[in-house]
Amino acid sequence: LFSPALGGHSSLYTAFAERLAARGYVVLGVNHKYESPYLLDAAGRLIEPDHRYWDSIQSLKIPDQISAEQYRQLRGERIAVYAQDLRFCLDRLAMLDDSLFAGRLDLDHIGIFGHSLGGAVAIDLCRLDPRCAACLNMDGTPSYHALSDSLAVPFLFLEEMELDFTQPGKQIVYERREGFCRRVQGKAYRVLLDRAEHDGFSEERLLLADDREEQTAARRQLAHSAGFVQTFFDRHLRELPAEGLEARETDSLIIQTF
Repeated sequence: LFSPALGGHSSLYTAFAERLAARGYVVLGVNHKYESPYLLDAAGRLIEPDHRYWDSIQSLKIPDQISAEQYRQLRGERIAVYAQDLRFCLDRLAMLDDSLFAGRLDLDHIGIFGHSLGGAVAIDLCRLDPRCAACLNMDGTPSYHALSDSLAVPFLFLEEMELDFTQPGKQIVYERREGFCRRVQGKAYRVLLDRAEHDGFSEERLLLADDREEQTAARRQLAHSAGFVQTFFDRHLRELPAEGLEARETDSLIIQTF
């Protein structure tokens, strides 16, 4: 079950869906109402995105108009709404298991993952819903509530290798993410990819590439990322032998285990 980035659409993540489907997984991408573009209601009418909530809080200056703590609380409230979208989808999956998908869905082994804000949404759902058996976050800072809590299921944090702490806040974010991984009660992994970009965990980087070199870099990031997603879910949902998540460090890759 997948949740896209803020303002994103599940169609920008086909590389991950195809990789998992080829391994026998059923992949469901969730597009959040009023958040994702190009959505139709049951009558076929276009549902226009409405980003006024995000625009209202992102326009506030920290710390003049809002404290960092207040901003994280407001962000967390919205993430909780999207987590309920995922919970609704899990409820619907149980109904699908009685129809076309009868006997084809293993509802005891459900993996939840997402990108950016969607990664934070995945964590929030897995904190609260026991139907989540494994959680994966692609470069999304956990919500205000999650940072003070933990997960009881296997977890993988897939990130860009951004170790330049000269920019304000970079080191704080890095340490918060590491602290979250250390508090996970199940097995936890942190994978940092060199030359990765935040938008490159979707196909947006590839679609907007200006030249062949950038296209190659975008394809490489997608391939590497999809490989880690598959390996993680193979190991923790299907209990298959899956090499590649051992702790190690090279010039282009850091894997930490907790």
